[in-house]
Amino acid sequence: MVGVNSRTMKAANYILKSKGINMGKVMLLCFGPDWPTSVLAGLLGANCWQCVLALSPMLLCTTPATLMGAFMTKTGTMYDTLFQVATLMTLMTQVGGMALMAQALQRVFTDHAAEIEAIPDDKEVADYEAKQARLGELTDKVKDFTKLPTAMRVLLVSGSVVGVLSYYGVHFLNSGKHAWLFQNFGMTDCLDHLGVPSEKFAIGVMGIKWPGLIALLMATYMMCTLFYFNHWMNKKAQGLLLEEESVKRSRAALPPASVGQLADAAADAIDAATATNTGAV
Repeated sequence: MVGVNSRTMKAANYILKSKGINMGKVMLLCFGPDWPTSVLAGLLGANCWQCVLALSPMLLCTTPATLMGAFMTKTGTMYDTLFQVATLMTLMTQVGGMALMAQALQRVFTDHAAEIEAIPDDKEVADYEAKQARLGELTDKVKDFTKLPTAMRVLLVSGSVVGVLSYYGVHFLNSGKHAWLFQNFGMTDCLDHLGVPSEKFAIGVMGIKWPGLIALLMATYMMCTLFYFNHWMNKKAQGLLLEEESVKRSRAALPPASVGQLADAAADAIDAATATNTGAV
């Protein structure tokens, strides 16, 4: 999932293993994707203290977002203005940081291309990626709609239709002042007004009316059909992959053919070809 053999991750590898604290390391740790960056730092055994120190500017990045959330809970013209300012600062911080991170990676691509290419691929990861690529090919064959069993086709079509109806129902029947599915409720509204009057709501504490509950059940059915189909598809593809690997192991276990066996096979092939040509004449 980290993709340590990709060119981008190798560039991140080069930055994280560089000595000291530099702008590229700070931007990568602060604005890089949390999962790949953190896991890669652990896999590479990067210096923990340097990583913590390079992450310290993150306080400046999270402050605008925290203020934005705080201002949302307040009412009044001043707080609305402060909310917009904090939102703009958050956007500028995130976009600017990601741009600086991309610039750092591009600089490594340009100035240290030889060092990046010299980083060897992880063999276990390469084998896993090859296996996953083959599994993806088998999955594409399994999920071909024209070759699916009838039950799976009915399941997919019904789930898709019900899901679309649920989505458009929520989108059009609960917009604006027409709250037919769910109660309109904002962050500054009083909790005592939620689910009142109770006879109109299926789940009052959540503001869900009876039509809304039906829409949620329809969405749940759609998700269940999707999860079941994905489970069936993955199981089928995994089975085909195991069959292929079993055949490969069986062939590898066979002793190599001797020279005499190869000569006999070649002679049989020549005789068969000769007989075919004679019959054709």
